[in-house]
Amino acid sequence: MVNGDERYRVWNRAKYDIGLKLLSGVEMNVKSGSFQILTVNDIIYIEATYSASRFFAKKLLVITDDRDQEINIEQLGLPRTADDAHNSDDEIIAHLKQSAKKIEEWVSQIDDREELHAIYTVAKSMEGELSFAKIKALKKYIPDKDWLDDLG
Repeated sequence: MVNGDERYRVWNRAKYDIGLKLLSGVEMNVKSGSFQILTVNDIIYIEATYSASRFFAKKLLVITDDRDQEINIEQLGLPRTADDAHNSDDEIIAHLKQSAKKIEEWVSQIDDREELHAIYTVAKSMEGELSFAKIKALKKYIPDKDWLDDLG
């Protein structure tokens, strides 16, 4: 059984800051790409309180130990990782390097606006590497972004 007072690093893997309220009532903002040290009790409280967001199940917030090894949330007694878990930048890049048809198949299955924004942000960083066909496939499922001005 895990000690509720044990502390872990909680990394924000999302492309935006995440505001949280802890068990003690303290409010904090976890900046994108940074971490906060939280107790197991705080982690469980956050996942229960923000059940619609499922930060840990979706891997927007990722728990690591002192050696920077990812901790599976099931070890802490939380429900398993969601099927629609957040993709890391490396995973998104791997998808974007596939053919336009495979990209379209992949993106068509994603409904989460935050995940679509993350795909857009990574795609912007790959300027010059994406063909027009790939941009067209992405634009079909992420229409609220100005793809051609940004990437064309």
